[in-house]
Amino acid sequence: MTAATPSLRTLPAITLPEVPTRRTLRVCALFGLGVELGDADDGAARAADSAATLRAHLAPSRVALVTGPSGSGKSRMVRSLVTAIARDPAAVCVRPRPGHAAPGSSCASAVDAIKGDLTRSLGVLAAAGLADARVLTTPAQFLSDGQQQRLALAIAIDRAERMLALGRQVVLVADEFAMTLDAHTAQSVAHAASRWARRSGAALVVAAARDDLLKHLAPDVVAACALEGGVDFVTRADRP
Repeated sequence: MTAATPSLRTLPAITLPEVPTRRTLRVCALFGLGVELGDADDGAARAADSAATLRAHLAPSRVALVTGPSGSGKSRMVRSLVTAIARDPAAVCVRPRPGHAAPGSSCASAVDAIKGDLTRSLGVLAAAGLADARVLTTPAQFLSDGQQQRLALAIAIDRAERMLALGRQVVLVADEFAMTLDAHTAQSVAHAASRWARRSGAALVVAAARDDLLKHLAPDVVAACALEGGVDFVTRADRP
């Protein structure tokens, strides 16, 4: 006796914004997926709603963690948050940009990327997890990907502090946070960045798929994204 073929109604379904191609339908059939057509703006609207909720939790010296598995919508929420902040004339959004981290001169080291008083520059670099003299004096072009990522964070922290000094409200948003770092280094950077935010008066938003940062980041709010599309917000008061 053969098992009954499940109907399309009983298959797990994915929602697509437009009529799929034949190849898309074949892939869905191979993986046993049904297809539902949805509004192309549904995902953007959900991300905007989640970003608005997250922003309501933000304030000077507060820290937020956006977490969840890869593909759960973290980056989309972050982009919506950045767009919303850009519309606010009283606020400034600062983001690390690893591709632009290296200073212009080929012999310039990491410490050359943060201009001004040397003591302050070393403090900014330490807030991004760069406190090793060997790393600080290495030409930036020879830094590893993880070190480049931390240098980009330091440059963002430097810019945030300069905006704060002008009386602006600053939100530092770091997507794919510490994605190239080992666990120990990632946790150390999370702790240092969180401490910087609380001391400086900037708001800090970190988005990461890894689940080992919560204790070290000590966020005031966690936005937990699910693959199904939902987002749960948990404040520090809600956590056990």
